[in-house]
Amino acid sequence: GIFFCKLEYENLYNGLQICLEKQETISIFLCLFDYFSLNHDFQSGLKLSEFVCQAQESYPSEICTGEIGWEIMMVLDRLANCYFQIKNYQKAKVSYQRIVELTQQLSGISEKQYQLALANTYHQLGYIAQELRDFPDARCYYQQSLEIYLKFGYDYDLTNTYHQNLANTYHQMGMVAQELKEFENAQQNYQLALNIRLKYRLRYEQAKTYHQLGLVALELEEFETARHNYQVALEIWSEFKSYYEEAKTSHELGIFSAKLGEFSEARKHYHKALAIKIEYNYYYEQAGTYGQLGLLAASQENYTEARVNLQKALGIYVEYKDEYRANITREILERLPE
Repeated sequence: GIFFCKLEYENLYNGLQICLEKQETISIFLCLFDYFSLNHDFQSGLKLSEFVCQAQESYPSEICTGEIGWEIMMVLDRLANCYFQIKNYQKAKVSYQRIVELTQQLSGISEKQYQLALANTYHQLGYIAQELRDFPDARCYYQQSLEIYLKFGYDYDLTNTYHQNLANTYHQMGMVAQELKEFENAQQNYQLALNIRLKYRLRYEQAKTYHQLGLVALELEEFETARHNYQVALEIWSEFKSYYEEAKTSHELGIFSAKLGEFSEARKHYHKALAIKIEYNYYYEQAGTYGQLGLLAASQENYTEARVNLQKALGIYVEYKDEYRANITREILERLPE
């Protein structure tokens, strides 16, 4: 599919332009967007989504309430997702809020379809609030999403989509509680998510929750439980060849080992995580592991090595305009003995 889309891109794009000029259905856009998404080309996906949104602004209001209105929402959803992927959270938030407004103007769709579209949008707004570290807002959005899923989603479809969405929301509510250091609340939400993922055999998603349960168990000093959860997560990541996630869990195993004073084990896990991040060009994520290697070196009074690794982490955070983590890293560097 990717090969043929690349081969026929010009024809598909010209077809999309004709559809927009005639103000007809734009299913071709969904094909092209999936092509960019599968190739992780979010800048091209963003450019395409902006072009389609701009063209749809000229549509007469009377055709924007039925099927065409639903497609306008779908384009906005993908535009918001692209903004989110490139970490332009404010523009992503504006786009998702626009979707909430548009859903109230739609006609010809069922109450359930309308509500479930809202639930998905509230979930994404919660995710954005979480990234902006506005945890009360994030919790509020997730709660709104959860209430809709529980009320309208029980017979949503014959696939696992509903169960995935419900588990995802419980999982994210666990992450918010974890950020607020409400660890028992986090554990409860993660367990609700895991129960759904186990029941419906959502194996890949199980690893995400095992990973987070490992983090919480470590905070609660339930060390054997933490080790078990991390190892199960790693097993699943390896099974699916999910190198990015495998690097994340290896990174957390490094933190776990360092906390137990197993410094050589910690270094081994960090270097495994870093090797994966470098090989697969997860550049931003390298910063976290460089930071932990710096802290590990500092704890062993190897301040030269600590400073080198922390400077690498700081450089990446500055490059990505992550002021929150950049400021934390600067403070740690300033406290290091000369």
